[in-house]
Amino acid sequence: MDRLLAAMKQQRDSIKRDFERKLEQLRYGKFDPELFDQFLEQPYIIMPTRRPEQWYVIVPKWIDLQIGYLERATSSYNVFIVSRYVKWFTEIPEALQQKLRFREPTLRE
Repeated sequence: MDRLLAAMKQQRDSIKRDFERKLEQLRYGKFDPELFDQFLEQPYIIMPTRRPEQWYVIVPKWIDLQIGYLERATSSYNVFIVSRYVKWFTEIPEALQQKLRFREPTLRE
């Protein structure tokens, strides 16, 4: 996952240039490159679920990120459920772990 995020950051400038060019071609409103940079730094949304220590992580489909288990998908977004138990079967990027701050799972719980 960390390698994937590093590769995404390397491609960020290329994506940004292409996006700016396409917006310019469409003349579709104002484009704020600073906000786009912020999006590329965190291309997902974290929302709590009703269960303790469980979150939704919502990612645009065009970003190849699989985390937790896929609860649902729309035509443009994937909605994953992430809990502290996800670490048992997949890697969680360090930046996301720091944001979620969940306790380490134990076999007794």
